[in-house]
Amino acid sequence: MSLEAVIANLLNVASVKAITGDRISLAQRPADGGYPALVYNVEEIETMNHFSESGALRQGRVQVTALAVEPTAAVNLRQAVVNAMRHQRGIFAGHRVFDVLQDSSGGTERDNDAGIWMTTQDFVVTFYE
Repeated sequence: MSLEAVIANLLNVASVKAITGDRISLAQRPADGGYPALVYNVEEIETMNHFSESGALRQGRVQVTALAVEPTAAVNLRQAVVNAMRHQRGIFAGHRVFDVLQDSSGGTERDNDAGIWMTTQDFVVTFYE
C-alpha cells in the first residue's frame, strides 16, 4: 500500500485540489459523486533491487483518471496532474521517490451512463519501499 500513499501525497497539492477539492480517491469514484474528480490505480509494481539496509528499490505503474462534466475540464485536470507529478523527487508519505515519469495517456472519452467525460494519464514511479 505504500505506492498508493505516495500517489495520494503527490496529488495533494494546491493546483490539483483547487480543481477537485476532496474528490480524489483510490480505485473508485469518490463517494460524493461530484465532479471534477480524480481516481488513481496502481497497475503493477516490480522490485528492481534488494538492499538490506535501505529496503527494496521498486518501480510501479500508476494510472490517474480525470473525470469531469465537460471534456475540456477533464483535459485541464489531467494536465494539472501531469504538472504536479512529473519528475517529482524527494520524500513522499515516508518513502524516498527517485523519479516520476510521465508515460502513456488516453484519449478523452464520454461515459454516457454516468454523463461524464474521462481521460487517463499513466506514470512510472521509482521509489524505495
